[in-house]
Parts: sequence; C-alpha cells; structure tokens
Amino acid sequence: MMHSSTGQMIKFRVLVWVAVFIISSLGLLIFFALDQSQKNANKVIKMAEYSIGGHVNEQLQATAQALSEEIKSLLQYGFEPPFVVSSILASASGWEFPMQRRDARDMLKSVLAAHPNVESIYAHFEPNAFDGLDSFHRLDPQTSSREGTFELYWVRDNHSIVFVPTPDPSIKYDSTLDRFGIRKAEWYLCPLETKQFCITDPYYWETFPGAPVLMVSLTFPVIKDEQFIGIAGADINVSTLQQKVLQLSRTIFDGDAQVTLLTQNDRIIASNHFDGQLGEFIDLGEEGLVLDLEEQSANGFILLRMPLLFANVHWTLVIKVPSEKVYGSVVELTDRIHVNHLNTQIKLAIAAVVIMVVSLLIGVSFVRSRENITQQLNETLIALKRTQEELIQSEKLASLGGLVAGVAHELNTPIGNAVMAASTLKSDVKTFNQEMEQGLKRSSLTQFIGNADEASLIILRNLEKASSLITGFKQVAVDQTSLNKRTFCITEVLDEVMLMLNPTLKRSLHRVEIDVIDKVVMTSYPGPLGQVLINLVQNALVHAFDETPGVIKIRVEKSKKYPRMVDILVNDNGKGISDNHLKRIFDPFFTTNMGGGGTGLGLSIVHNSVVGILAGKIDVISQRQQGSTFTISIPIKVI
Repeated sequence: MMHSSTGQMIKFRVLVWVAVFIISSLGLLIFFALDQSQKNANKVIKMAEYSIGGHVNEQLQATAQALSEEIKSLLQYGFEPPFVVSSILASASGWEFPMQRRDARDMLKSVLAAHPNVESIYAHFEPNAFDGLDSFHRLDPQTSSREGTFELYWVRDNHSIVFVPTPDPSIKYDSTLDRFGIRKAEWYLCPLETKQFCITDPYYWETFPGAPVLMVSLTFPVIKDEQFIGIAGADINVSTLQQKVLQLSRTIFDGDAQVTLLTQNDRIIASNHFDGQLGEFIDLGEEGLVLDLEEQSANGFILLRMPLLFANVHWTLVIKVPSEKVYGSVVELTDRIHVNHLNTQIKLAIAAVVIMVVSLLIGVSFVRSRENITQQLNETLIALKRTQEELIQSEKLASLGGLVAGVAHELNTPIGNAVMAASTLKSDVKTFNQEMEQGLKRSSLTQFIGNADEASLIILRNLEKASSLITGFKQVAVDQTSLNKRTFCITEVLDEVMLMLNPTLKRSLHRVEIDVIDKVVMTSYPGPLGQVLINLVQNALVHAFDETPGVIKIRVEKSKKYPRMVDILVNDNGKGISDNHLKRIFDPFFTTNMGGGGTGLGLSIVHNSVVGILAGKIDVISQRQQGSTFTISIPIKVI
C-alpha cells in the first residue's frame, strides 16, 4: 500500500508539474499570441489611417485647386473687359484724332452685353485727359460730368443695361474710409496711385438709391505716353462668387464641407457656412478656423487653407471637413478589428481549457486560431492594396482635373480677345454707316478699311490659337486617360507635358527648360510617359525649392549606355535629397511633405510606370544644396 500510495503521489506530482508546465506554456503562448495580434491590429489601423489621410489630403488639394481655378477664371473673365477697354481708349485718346465720346459709350455697352457675369462697366478720366474737349461737353450728361470730364457708367438692371450719368466727377477722388477701413473711391485711387491693375475688397455701392450692392471692382489704368489719364473698370457682384462657391461646395463630401473665401484682411467674400455675413470680418478664434492642423484635427475637423493670388490681392480659400465624415471607414475598420480580436481572445481561452484535458486538441485549436488571424490579416492587406490602386487612379483623375482647369484658363484669353475685336468692329461699322448717310470721306473709308482689316486679323489669329489649344488638349486627354501604344515623336509628349504644367508654372517662381538633343520617334505609351514627366516636375516644384526661383531641365538624347534606348534626364538646381531619404523615395506612401501637398505616391507611380509599362530603368543621384537628377532609360520601341 505504501509503494502504491507513493507511486500515485509521484504520478500526481508529475501530473501537477505537467499541468503547470502545460498551463505556463499555454499562458505564454496566449500572451504572445494576443500581443502579436494587438500589434498587427494597431499596425493595420495606422496603415489605414495613413492611407485614407493621404487620399483625403490629395482629394482636398485637388478640390481646392479646382475651386481656386474656377474663382480665378471668374476674376479673369471680369478682368478682360477693363483690360481691353483701357487699351482701346488709350490708343483712341489724344488731341488729334480721338474716338468720339458717343462711340466709346456704345462700345462699353456692347462689352457689358457680351459679359453676362459682369455687373457693370465704366470709364472715368482726368480733366481734359481724353480728348481735351471737356469744355464742349458740359451739357452732355450721356458722356460727361457737369464739368465736362469724360465719365461713362453702364449697369445691369434686371434684364436690361442702363446708363447712369456721373454729374459729380469728384466722387472718384473720395478718400473717406468706410467701416472696414477701405477708401470709398478705392476703385479709382488704387490704379491712379499704383498705375497697376487693382482688385478692391468687397464694398457696398448704391447705383440706384436705396439698393446697395456688395461688389468687387476690377480696374485697369489707362496710360497714354506713360502718363495716367483715367481708368477702365468692371464690377462683379459678390453674389456671383457666392453662387459659384455654393455650387462647388455641394460636391465636396456630400455638401458637409464648410467652404469660405477670405480677403487678405479676413473679410468673408463667399461662404456656404457664413452666408449671412458676406463682406464682414470673421473672428478666427470664435468661428473655429484654426491655423494649426493638428489642433483642428483634435477638435474633430480637417482644415485646408489654400492661398489664391491674383493681381494685387492675396485671398485665402478655407475648406473645413468633419473628421467623422472623412474617417468613417477607418472607424468601421477599427471596430471590425476589435471584434475580431475579442473573438480571438475567446477562442484562445476556450482552447486553453481544452488543452488542459487533451494537449493535442490544444495544439489544433491554437493552429486554427493562428490561421484565422493570418487569413484576416491577409484580407486586410488585400483591402489596403485595393485602396492603393484606387489612390493611384484618383491621382490620374486629379491630373485630368488639372487639364480641365488648364483648358478654361488658356482658352479665356484668345476667345475674349476675339469677342472684344468683333465688338469693336461692330461699333466701327455703325460709325461707318452713319458717315455714309452724311457723305463719306476718303479718309473715313481708309480708316474704316484699316480698322476692319486689323480687327479681322485679331479675330482670325485668336480663333486659330484657340483651335490649336483645343486640338492639343484633346490629344493630351486621350493619352492621359488611356493606355494605348502608338508611334510618336518625343517632342509631342514634351509639348503635351508643358501644356499640362503651364497653369502651375505661371503661379510659381520657377521655370522649365527643355533640351532635345535627339528627336527620337518612339513606339511606346505616351500617356504613362507624360504622367511620369509631370510627376517628376511636380515633385521638384513641391520639394526641391524654397522661396528662391529655381530651374528644372528636361534633356532628351539617345542612350550611350543602353542600345536602342533613349535617356530622359530631369534635373533641378534645388536643395537636393538627403542620403536617408534617397533610399526610400520610390517606396509607396513615403513623403517628407505630408499635409503640405505630398501624398507619397508620385514617385512610386513614376517607378512602377517606368519599370512596368515602359519596360525601362530609372536612377536618381542627388547632393545636398546641389539639386537632383532623375535618369529614365526606356526602349525606343516597346514590344
């Protein structure tokens, strides 16, 4: 009995030690498994937040850029009438053969009729500066003030255009400050003092008694023999800008984004959130338009400020989006991962109890639980890869959006000039008909033929330019939105690239120089090749330069290292890339400018396009403060 009880005791102790060993081993395994699962879950959540945050920033940047271009296009549209009118009146003024004041009056009316978004148009001159005949026009309120100065003012009244006399010429010198600190005659005094094109802050103006209108004036000085003689101007009703902001804000996150356009003095020009405070100052602290992005994100919002520079104004476009609207998918993904993690804990606990009874079942349960975790992580990584592909597609669509903005910007000038020339020609024809009824002079006929010939040349030249731009933009759109292989000259792609980059370069201090050593005819994919060059130039514009002007050079020559290939070198004279960053610049989502315009996808797309689609190679060399050089070597003929 003693030996039996001793044996049972030994077996009991062995079983206890085995049980302790199994439980300890299981505890360690469960601890490490849960710790690793939590780390993987946190890693997936961070990757999702990083990926979606980059996509949101890119989308906001593209949206803000498109909205900015729309507003600039509207201002450009309002700028063209006074610019052309000032040029015509400057050349038509003087003591010898000045334009008749009535003809100038009719011309301004025609210009206003041709520009429906312009509220009013006007021309005001210094005493005896237009034709030296002020004393003969004191009794003509349809063209002059009571002192005879040349004053024209046409306004829209419902669906008609009405001439408003200016009996008192002194109103254009009124320097009295309104409650916003703006001179009442800023629209005249600014071009008078600066001899430059001016845009005023919003101000109220009573064209008709009792009906003040909030408007922005765009005025251009009339210069004759380097002397200021007057101004030509146009007014844009602030409600026009407000309607444009309301229209475009509905497309941003289903209309939940707050879009506000501020002057350089923090006055509201247009807003879908402060629509009852147009023209008023905004208190940045009370209203929550905080400059610090981190603080703003912590308060539940994502905020983007984009400067809008045009002529003498420095406006700011502010877009504010609720975080829950942006990161809703991340919250949903986090909840799913936490649920899966909790389920894993329960499964591991159940497995631990079973392992204490049968070790084999414990091992099987543990393996299965690990397989489930691995499968979930694989599914998450597949979802992230799909998200990355969608981000790349979004970048292509953003480039196409830039193309649309470029079309509008580049076509405005030739079409506007053609319309203005046609309007002037119409006025000349009217004058010519009147002179024929009174008896035509040879000098009048000669002058009319010359003016008609010049107007026809202007119209033809500008329409031909517009046609050429449309043809070029059409080919760029086809290449950028399709993956078609065709035969082309390398200079065609470079021209398309410059066409896409022109709107961006005009707003920067930097320039692009192209040096084609060998005009190579290639059979390849022009769309991806153009996207590669655009991404490299835009990458240099964002990262390479500080405030000083820089130069980006694109050089094309046949490869000396690889036969039947062409080398494209993109070089900048910027601040260069550090050695630590140089090793990672082609990694997806790697950027040194997150939140400031960088997404971390530009150079990754460049590498994938060069190596994959174009079947080539890409290398980069860089030294600090000496710039960077990207060398692309691609086959002349892709098989």
